[in-house]
Amino acid sequence: MPATVDVEMKIPLHCRRLLILVLVLFASCRPSRGKEVPAPPPSTKNASRDLATGIGGLRSQIPVSGNDAIHDLKDPVSWVDRGRRRKLEKDYEGAIADCDRALELNPGNAGAWIYRAIVHVKRREFEAALSDCNKAIEVDPKEGEAWYWRGLVKYMTGDSAAAEADFLQALQAGGSQSLEYIRLARWVARLKIGDKIPKGTELGATFNSQPESEEDVWKHALLAFSHGSMTREDLIARAEAAQGPDRSGRICEAHYYAGAAALSEGREAEAIADFEESVATGLIPYTEYDLAQYELERLKKPH
Repeated sequence: MPATVDVEMKIPLHCRRLLILVLVLFASCRPSRGKEVPAPPPSTKNASRDLATGIGGLRSQIPVSGNDAIHDLKDPVSWVDRGRRRKLEKDYEGAIADCDRALELNPGNAGAWIYRAIVHVKRREFEAALSDCNKAIEVDPKEGEAWYWRGLVKYMTGDSAAAEADFLQALQAGGSQSLEYIRLARWVARLKIGDKIPKGTELGATFNSQPESEEDVWKHALLAFSHGSMTREDLIARAEAAQGPDRSGRICEAHYYAGAAALSEGREAEAIADFEESVATGLIPYTEYDLAQYELERLKKPH
């Protein structure tokens, strides 16, 4: 008989079975070659609730990925985040559907109400936007973002006095929105009702504070313009002198606020030119872009 058979005969049966089991376990633990284990999807549990809403607020949250997958179907923030991406792609129906889903999961999420209101504003659905802002305020009266956006809706529907009151509420509530830009929105609303803010008010106090960053310097330039301490030409020149990705954003802002000031002084042709320059930047996430577009629609509408 062959030697192999002779060897098997010398090894007890239970030992052979144990040896086979060890070999099987060893083979199963070896890493497979040329085959990577897929990484788990990134978690969205701690995703920011920021809304990228504009008029200076939260401009840094333009999405970094075009991936439309919802990794956690039970997390309302994930749905709002995808809604934000869809809004930037002008898929407003998709954005509203995602906010609807977020609110089904958590109707107490003020951020979802606010963001759906923002999308309604983009579609000029002001009644729906107002309703969503009211709901957000009902859910969280201390959420300044809700008061701010309700003020914008009222401004864009012609009630500048009510808008100014909501902007004041937004300032008092605070929240994630930049206070400087809320003050600028309030200034524009007061221009509409013929009430210029005199020197020494909160706008002046904000301007006199010490800027801590390049962004603060720019905000203070805008406030200086609203305060009457900087000319339109100087403001536009500062915007055009900016470097990097901030440049187009500052041009969008500068021309919108310059247009608002010109309009309040009856210089309609100059205002239209400034609003057109603001819209020409194509910065959809910026609320100044939206407001400039709104003013152009209103001014160019046949009387």
